[in-house]
Amino acid sequence: MLRVGNGGAGPKYGVYPLGTCDGKPLPEHVLSALSKKFDPCKAEDWEPRSRAHIMKGAMIVATEGCARWFWLVVSGPNAGEVWFDARADGHAPEQLLDDAAEPLTFRRWFDAWLHESATKWRYPKSPT
Repeated sequence: MLRVGNGGAGPKYGVYPLGTCDGKPLPEHVLSALSKKFDPCKAEDWEPRSRAHIMKGAMIVATEGCARWFWLVVSGPNAGEVWFDARADGHAPEQLLDDAAEPLTFRRWFDAWLHESATKWRYPKSPT
């Protein structure tokens, strides 16, 4: 994120600028949760909806829309991985995996989007 830019084009509706979500600054209770350890095995790490979908040790980096979020883990052994959160639909957050069942890091998640976007792009034929 620091090398590519601070938000902008990216998977689904784009990548949020750091410290924001849906164009608004993150509240203090969300920012303070970043310093906590991310532990996917503990149910208490998935805060209730009333606390803005907080996941300790992770930050929202993008949305698919309809309160379905992509989170970047920033602490613990899963740091660097992207998780998908569809709790709004009744599904537990899940680790994103590639075709070889390896966790997707932010870079690999973003690179996959770049590759997919590039393969869909069709250059217009130049007149000859």
